[in-house]
Formats: sequence, structure tokens, C-alpha cells
Amino acid sequence: MGATRRSARSGVVTLSSTNAYTGATIVSNGTLRLTGRVAGAVQVASGATLTLPTDGGEIPTVTSLVVENGASLASLTRTLPEGAHFVEVLQTIGEMSIPAQAMDAANCQFFVKRYADHSVLRYGRPVGTTFIVQ
Repeated sequence: MGATRRSARSGVVTLSSTNAYTGATIVSNGTLRLTGRVAGAVQVASGATLTLPTDGGEIPTVTSLVVENGASLASLTRTLPEGAHFVEVLQTIGEMSIPAQAMDAANCQFFVKRYADHSVLRYGRPVGTTFIVQ
């Protein structure tokens, strides 16, 4: 259960529901669609994409997330729930490292909110101010 899971396929791999797998998930090519909980770390390599739900439903959770330079983030629906300025799309209990260039996505932006015991990745549109990666 603690080994590394690698995805080098050029297609889409979906992790949904609760995954007890505790090893690292490394996406080196293609797209990882994350809609559930992953007990291990997730790393998205340059040229790969991490797609997250933005419908305001259950928030995917991973132990940690590292998005390398040249990788990208994408929203699953590219819309926000009516009246919302942002939605939380991912939670980590450990490290969350995302380069600024990966934060922009089609009229909205991803941004990180850090708390004492976890971090949350949010997706939304600016309202009078520019989002700042904290």
C-alpha cells in the first residue's frame, strides 16, 4: 500500500471516492481528475494536468500536493455555483506547493488559503481585488 503509483498515460486517470492507497501518486503525462480522497501525496509533473471539481460538492483531500513548473491546474466544470465568488476545490493536511503560473484558469483563478493544520486550494473570480497566493 505504500508503493508509488505512476501515471505516464496521455489520457485521463480519475481517482474518486476514498482511496486507502498511501503511496505517492505521480502524474508525469496526461490528466489526473481528482474527485475523492487520496491517503498519499500527489505530484503533478511538467506537461501534466490536475483537474479538480468546482461545483461546490465534496472537497477532494490529499496528504500533500506538489505541482511542478510547467504543469497545470484545471477546473472540472469551469463554472461556479450561482452567487459564489469562489469554491474550495482541494484540501491537504501537509505541503501544498503550486507555482503561480499554474494558478490562472479561464476567467477564474486558483489560490491557496493556509490554516494552522491544513491548506485549502480555492477556485474563483476576483471581486474588486487580485487574489494573492499566501
